[in-house]
Amino acid sequence: MYSKNDTWLVVGKIIKIIKDHKLLLLSIAYLSTRLFNLTLLPIFNDEAIYLDWGYREISTGDLFLSLFDGKQPLLMWFFGLTQLIIKDPLWAGRLVSVFFGLLTLIGLWLLTVKLFNKKIALLTGIFYITCPLMLFYDRQALMESSQAAIGVWSLYWLVRFYQTKHNLFALYLGITLGLGFFIKSTSLIFALSICFLAVILSRKQKSIDRRKWFVGIAMSGLVAIGILLPLLVQKEFWMSWAMNNRYTLDLSQIISLPFAIWRHNLTGLVEISFWQLTPWLTILGFVGAAFLIYQKKDKQSFLGVWILFNLLILLIINRNMSARYVMPFLPMLTITSAWVLELIYKSKPVIGVVIISIGLIANIFLSWRLIFQPLYFLKNLQQVTTYSQYESYVSNWTSGFAVLPALDYIQEITNGNKAFVGVRLDSGNPESAIFVYLNRNHKLLPVYFDDQLFQSVQKGIDCIASDIPFYYISRDRQMAGMDRFLQEIKRFAKPEDLSSIGIYQLKPNCEGNTFYIES
Repeated sequence: MYSKNDTWLVVGKIIKIIKDHKLLLLSIAYLSTRLFNLTLLPIFNDEAIYLDWGYREISTGDLFLSLFDGKQPLLMWFFGLTQLIIKDPLWAGRLVSVFFGLLTLIGLWLLTVKLFNKKIALLTGIFYITCPLMLFYDRQALMESSQAAIGVWSLYWLVRFYQTKHNLFALYLGITLGLGFFIKSTSLIFALSICFLAVILSRKQKSIDRRKWFVGIAMSGLVAIGILLPLLVQKEFWMSWAMNNRYTLDLSQIISLPFAIWRHNLTGLVEISFWQLTPWLTILGFVGAAFLIYQKKDKQSFLGVWILFNLLILLIINRNMSARYVMPFLPMLTITSAWVLELIYKSKPVIGVVIISIGLIANIFLSWRLIFQPLYFLKNLQQVTTYSQYESYVSNWTSGFAVLPALDYIQEITNGNKAFVGVRLDSGNPESAIFVYLNRNHKLLPVYFDDQLFQSVQKGIDCIASDIPFYYISRDRQMAGMDRFLQEIKRFAKPEDLSSIGIYQLKPNCEGNTFYIES
């Protein structure tokens, strides 16, 4: 039988394991929040596009396909590879973001340990895991989670290089920045911050160290360019570079001082941070960043500079603010929040415990809602901020609701037999999503069915027929100019009935000149 001493011995061992393996336990907690109900929220419009591109790039060998829309392809390759391994394409794609979020958590831990201590690193990890904004994008097959990881690791390698002057860390910095730009152009902001900090930090070094410092920074740049050479030699990359103007202001617009846009960006940043990073992390995080700069401590102050300079650049160049664009620049606020809370706890332990307890309870509740009831989470968020993305993810045409029910319905009526599933010649939901879910299906064959492809055929025909059943899936009631050949058989409404997906079949018993589609 166990005695009280045995019980306390077990408790002591558990406490020792927790103390000795904090990062491992944080990683387990992270994965438990990111992997559970990972596909409960249906496939989002941009997720469908990226997963479709990724599968095509890997399966066809057209590795730079996404450049036609101005998107770098590296993350698409990961999406394509995981789809070849994992049956559920949405789970496969979102798993990639979960992995990058784990890298962000590890990077935050290592960076915080180097700049502060393990107690603050533990708090930082807990804040990151329970932060709703981070939780949401770590569970989406989008680029934001990977960019957050790039930002954290860029600063970590810069800190290590500054502390040691070992060129190996400069090499790692260059690799990180190169891979980051290979994923998304957002990494250029991190590169600008590196250059800015390089100049500031050089003024605090001896001449011999200053030379090593700039040689290392230059080496980082050359390594990044070397990583990017396969991308830079693509003609399509340079042809599509101007497409970045959809999201960022060009130099002439910035010089014209667009104060209205900047004011809107600042309002958006504050609103997104306050409601989605959560009020307490926002307030503590920005206060901490500013106070670090004010203290002018050599080892820590440039964390505050990094945070505020990155956000300043984002505010200046961004055309339209959204939670997606802001998210990669906010993880560092978990560090400064934890640091401020430690200062409060040291001077006023009771107040520190109260703030941490209330904040964590609120974050855990919000995270629980996001994992188990994402619709309610987004709906509640919509009531307090215009940046909730409720319409995009739930009720608008960009939402993935009704995609799988439509495919399940076709599976049911075809009874496992072969059939064509046609969609409009477009990207997004449901078009790209249909290809994503049917790319490896040998029974339901996705095809484009659009007037743009049938213009020469339509002039002389009255009917279209197929040697196997043919179904068309529409975005709302958009028929791609083929409506005279189709009749609706089923419609699936999305939440709030603002958008829907229709299922059509070729008109039966059609008479006249007929065009036949063969399998």
